[in-house]
Amino acid sequence: MLHMDAIREIHQGVLRLQFDATRMEPIEVLPGELLPAEMVRIADISQPGFIPLAFTALPGGTDIGEGSGELFRIRFRLLSAGSEAGRPGFKGGSDFLQLRDRQGRHLSFELGTEAGGSDVN
Repeated sequence: MLHMDAIREIHQGVLRLQFDATRMEPIEVLPGELLPAEMVRIADISQPGFIPLAFTALPGGTDIGEGSGELFRIRFRLLSAGSEAGRPGFKGGSDFLQLRDRQGRHLSFELGTEAGGSDVN
């Protein structure tokens, strides 16, 4: 789960989630409750070792409001039984991590990941 604390409305964002591709593979990316249904969302799980994520409100659409919540829910498969895959993290830098308001101004933010689940395949 990718969790975010938003202190201002967010119009668009770009994130790059990194993971150890030798130990885990992404299965699916679902929008969290923080993302309005009409927001355009992009997630590419075909890249080895990272998942590029992007979202934006359409003209006249709804932005992400202030508050805390789940931004994306990402399911991974462990590649070996009993593997300690580690926790996914974020690629830093303004090219890979940025949030903007409706006027295009950069916003500061806090992101966190949370591991969990009981599915074993």
